Amino acid sequence: SQYDVAADGTLSAKTPATVGAGSAPQDVALSPDGGSAYVTNNNSDTVSQYDVAADGKLSAKTPATVGTSDLPFEVAVSPDGDSAYVTNFGSDDSVSQYDIAADGTLAPKATPTVAAGTDPWGVAVSPDGDSAYVANNNAGGAGTVSQYDVAADGTLATETPPTVGAGTQPRTVATSPDGESAYVVNANPGNVSQYDVAANGTLAAKTPATVPAAGNAIAIVVPVDTIGPTMTINSGPTGTAGSANARFGFSSSQPGSTAQCRLDGGSFGACSSPKAYTGLADGRHSFAVRGTDPS
Repeated sequence: SQYDVAADGTLSAKTPATVGAGSAPQDVALSPDGGSAYVTNNNSDTVSQYDVAADGKLSAKTPATVGTSDLPFEVAVSPDGDSAYVTNFGSDDSVSQYDIAADGTLAPKATPTVAAGTDPWGVAVSPDGDSAYVANNNAGGAGTVSQYDVAADGTLATETPPTVGAGTQPRTVATSPDGESAYVVNANPGNVSQYDVAANGTLAAKTPATVPAAGNAIAIVVPVDTIGPTMTINSGPTGTAGSANARFGFSSSQPGSTAQCRLDGGSFGACSSPKAYTGLADGRHSFAVRGTDPS
């Protein structure tokens, strides 16, 4: 199904309202540039691949599908748009890995699959593209999360340790936009495992290790922060000042922001509050500060 999104966020069906896929389509992912889309087809063991037109409509690429292993579930695309990964829930418990060509078509990498845990379901790639995570459903029992390093060519290599514990029936995995946290939805009885992400990409349970969710929960989405901080100059000289020195205090609307300051139209440079200047010449001066939040 394909929809137009109105300015207020409401959906309306495009024309045509649907495009063809394989048997039992399961999951969808977009390329970072928005020019390609991929859909896993659970019963036909394929990934449908589409071009995305300027108006958002999908049309089948050539070829229209590429093969997977047994029972493909979720698909994820690397942040650089060069690789794609598909979890195979069926007999071989694997992750298919693909190169993405300039036209957006998928081709199996030289090593077409890597091993996962039992019944791999969800897959996610870290925002920096250096790590990947797979939620292993484990036939409805106590699940795990497989963790991988991502090589320069996009191939996956098992981390040490290869897995960390999750809850019962883990399904979907997601990372925070800053890459410092990861979350896994556990369907039964319904909770979310939460993890800190170390510098090498490995996961460690937060405290508390889980938070409640609804029973039979399937998916989780971590919103991307697209709004920058508002910087406020709280103190400093204004009008006519009788000193060659100036000191400005400022603050950010978002904790953890970094600041850059500029005097008299020069270059912005890293700074912190308060920012002091000395030996200023007589005449008019202007001070500006801008901020970047962690996202």
